[in-house]
Amino acid sequence: MAGSRSEWASAALHNANTKCNVIVPIWSKRVKDSDMEHSFQRLSTDLEVAVDCDTVNLDSLTLDIAELLDRFVKFRSFSALSHGGGRESNMQYMAVLILLAQYLKKVSPSSEPGEAHSFIHQISISLVMDTTEQWNDKRLDLLKILQESKRSWKDARHELLVWATVNYYQNKILQYKIDDRTELMRENIIKIMENCSKFVTYFDSEISQCASYDELMKTIGKINLIFHEI
Repeated sequence: MAGSRSEWASAALHNANTKCNVIVPIWSKRVKDSDMEHSFQRLSTDLEVAVDCDTVNLDSLTLDIAELLDRFVKFRSFSALSHGGGRESNMQYMAVLILLAQYLKKVSPSSEPGEAHSFIHQISISLVMDTTEQWNDKRLDLLKILQESKRSWKDARHELLVWATVNYYQNKILQYKIDDRTELMRENIIKIMENCSKFVTYFDSEISQCASYDELMKTIGKINLIFHEI
């Protein structure tokens, strides 16, 4: 961009055709609570004006994450509706949404997402609400839900790919030597976003190429999680 343009002017020009162009705050370690509160209120106001979303809560965030994961594993366009964004940037954006959910849990400790609307939504809720240890304790049970449905690999493939994505996210991207998930993400959000970008390449070249349940489990190193082919 020309040196005479400010960063914001350049961004406005670059994003001129997007249909929803609001600023989502990133609750990093350097952001004061008062600034985050102000930014969150602005986000809520901007979304209400842009898409008539009257509130940002754990329900809306987990539904957004579920939609993002669904689009990601199906290689659906992220830009068809918004006219902006791609696979890598949206996987990074998922980290921002998860961190935003951690902020909501902090300011409203008793808040809980509502009942899951789908298997992918259920996994998205787990991604937001569960630690890595809690996820590892329940991931087999989540797989058994698909197993008990007696669906073929072809029919269950997308849900299994979402499961594999969240499993990687929990055990690789968010696995740091810090007990507090919120502090982990706030201190390492840039590194987490970088790892999200690397994961897209791994998913596209390895995980998404699996042609059977056994091949998927072998790829992610969990061949013995359940006993027979879905």
